[in-house]
Amino acid sequence: NDEKAAAKAFVNLLGSTDAAAIYSFESTVVLKQDYSSNKVLLAQAIDAVSGGGDTNLYGAIIQAAQGLSGRTGRKAIVLMTDGVDTVGASTIDQAIAAAKNAGVPVFTVGFGGASSYASVLSQIATETGGQSFQSASSSGLQSIFQSIGQTITNLYEVSYTTADPSKDHNVELTVSYSASVGTATGSTTKSVSKCQTASSGWNLSINQVI
Repeated sequence: NDEKAAAKAFVNLLGSTDAAAIYSFESTVVLKQDYSSNKVLLAQAIDAVSGGGDTNLYGAIIQAAQGLSGRTGRKAIVLMTDGVDTVGASTIDQAIAAAKNAGVPVFTVGFGGASSYASVLSQIATETGGQSFQSASSSGLQSIFQSIGQTITNLYEVSYTTADPSKDHNVELTVSYSASVGTATGSTTKSVSKCQTASSGWNLSINQVI
């Protein structure tokens, strides 16, 4: 179907050194394909995903985040769903915490009935540093995936180690960017909690219900 075709087109955007894992989530979360750069294996895993039944949405985010936590490189979760969590084994707060602890932004793509749960998918994306795409039609999925791919490619994280881990700190970060079309400078202030560190990385975990 169109959803699977769009997901496979997204996999084709991966570079030769990038890796992805494919999860399905109904009543349980199933790892269809562990991290691989083999696009044939990833496409076969996408084709093997079946729909129907319950939706273990939060459990899928938690398991995907745990799978990414030990990996280096730029990391992200792309979550496709046509509904909200119906299993109730985990909470949205637990799912968001798992993603944040792993340093993983979650990009949510809702289609079908998921438009009724726009606020849930938006909360997950916003609080983890990702983006949410609501009421995604089948015809628009490929352009959405292209947008997500470009965003992930341009993600950067900065690691900061405080000299005094017993205290909270405010850290100001200034970034200057130069390109053929011009230059830009921006700054932000980040509150760093005790013993908090950030990691950089690139790995992609695609979670979907089709």
